Formats: sequence, C-alpha cells, structure tokens
Amino acid sequence: MKPKPQRLLEFTRQFSFMIDQGIRIRDCFEILCLGEKDLDFKKVLDQVRQDVEDQGTENLSSALDRHPVIFDKLYVEVIRGGITGGILDLSLHSILMYLEKRDAVGRKLSLTLVHLSTLILLIATTAATNALIVISHLRLAPTKMTLGTPSHFFSSWWALLIVIPIFFITVTYYFCRSSKGKKRLDRILLKNSVFGRYSRQMSVIRVCRPLSILLRYHVPITQSLVVAARSSGDPEIEKAINESRADDFSFGDVFKSPVFPPLVAHCVREGELYGLPDQSLAKLADFYEMDVYESLSRVSLRCQTASIYFGAFTLIQLSLILFDLL
Repeated sequence: MKPKPQRLLEFTRQFSFMIDQGIRIRDCFEILCLGEKDLDFKKVLDQVRQDVEDQGTENLSSALDRHPVIFDKLYVEVIRGGITGGILDLSLHSILMYLEKRDAVGRKLSLTLVHLSTLILLIATTAATNALIVISHLRLAPTKMTLGTPSHFFSSWWALLIVIPIFFITVTYYFCRSSKGKKRLDRILLKNSVFGRYSRQMSVIRVCRPLSILLRYHVPITQSLVVAARSSGDPEIEKAINESRADDFSFGDVFKSPVFPPLVAHCVREGELYGLPDQSLAKLADFYEMDVYESLSRVSLRCQTASIYFGAFTLIQLSLILFDLL
C-alpha cells in the first residue's frame, strides 16, 4: 500500500538530518523503524535495513528499488548517484527540496479546489433559493408545502434521487483513474484556456525538476529522460520525450516539441551550450513553480471573496423566506 506523500517527505527529512549528523545508514533505518507508526511503511523500512545489513550500504539504492510503490525511479537514481559520488547528504537535500516544493504546490492546488467547490455549491444553493422564490411568487406551489411537507414525487422517489448522484460520482471517479479516462481528462483540461495552462505548467515542472536533479548526479541522459517522462503525468509530454530520443539526438532537441513552451526550449538550448543544462532546468522549474503558486493564490482569493458574497446573499434570501413563513 502506497503511503501518503507527506509520509515520504517526513521520512526523507529525518533521514537527511541523521546523515548530516554522521549517523551510519544502518543505524538510521533502525532508528526510523523504532519511531515509525505506520505498520506497512515500518515493514518496508525494516526490509531495507535488513538488505543494507546483508549487502552493504553501497547497495542502498538497490534495496530501495525493491519497493517501487514507495520509492520511484527518481528517488532511487538520485540515491545511487549520491552513494557513488560520496555525496549522499547532498543528494538527500536535493530530493528533500523537490518533495517539499511538490508538497507546497500540491497543498495550494488542493486548497484552491476546495474554495472553488465551495463557490460552486453556494452558487447552486443561491440558484435553488431563487427558483423557490419565483415558484412561490407565481403560486405554482405553496411555499409552506414546498418547504414543510414533501411532495408526492419526492416522497415516492427520494431513494432514487440519492442513488443516481452517488452512481454518477462513483463512475466518474473510477473512469478518471483509468488510463483511458486520464487521457480523456488530460485532453479536456489542455483544451481549456484556464485549467489547460495550469496543467501544462505543472507537467513542465514535473519534467524539469527531476531532470535537473538526475543530471546533477551524473545519471545517463537517456535514463534521465525516461524517468522524467514518467514523472510528467502528461501523456503528450511523455510521448514527445520518448519520440525525440534517437541514437544521435541532441539534448536541446527534446524540448523542441510544441507541447513545451518556447521558453523551455530556448533556456535548455542555452544551458547545453554552456555545459550547464541542469542549472537551466532548475531555474525553469523555479520560475514555473512560482508562476503556478501565485496564479493559484489569486484564484483562491477570488473564490473566497465570491463565496463570502454568495453566502451572505443566500443567507439573506433564506432568512426572508423563513420570516415570510412565520
């Protein structure tokens, strides 16, 4: 069972701190096992500790690679590069920075979606309240009957009104989690002028940040591109990266595809020219992360403001209706 992203972040933070303090890798996992409360994650850590004891600390990446559900290829390759170069502490700092930034953007996105959902719910409530007022004024149905005594339709089919929304929500949820549903959802989001921009920027971040870290620790370019393509979460970007990998390809040619913004291709080309592609990719990831974070903050603030107005308006309308009934 895959743990929450926050759990992996906490593990990496603790592991990085203990390595900085000079604690041996085997002792680090022993301490982490003693303090772990998640039983499934504790079993994984204990297995990694046993593998390190049996095979040696130089095989830590291989021990982590046996648990791909928790430790993805990016995590494993960066750890392998850090152990090979004798800079495990720096590699853990890089992974920790990556996980912290990903967690910050993810939290901001979740908060924005909550505010947006609240706004939609308040708009629907306001529309229903207005419809109730119109019906009562047109005398199509008495207000007291509408609010107090349920009609024959609602008393006969109330269960169906509950089952149908739950059915559609469940089907939509599992369809969006399937591979076909993800591709269809990606196409819809990318065609949208608002969500398409955020979705594409998030995909570019998930390519540039892992790729910069992998190149920094001398992971082969071809292998780095494979890991970065899988990390993107965008089928079009993954397809563009895989198609650009040929026998004689140039690193800058990978980002010439129209699925990438022109800024990405230009900065990567300049970084490759000066022999610093990892730094160019890191700066691109920082730029797009800041842009997405500020954009989500603006959207979240507007949704909060609109929710306050719609909520106040709905409360006033409901108060007037109840006052009229009394």
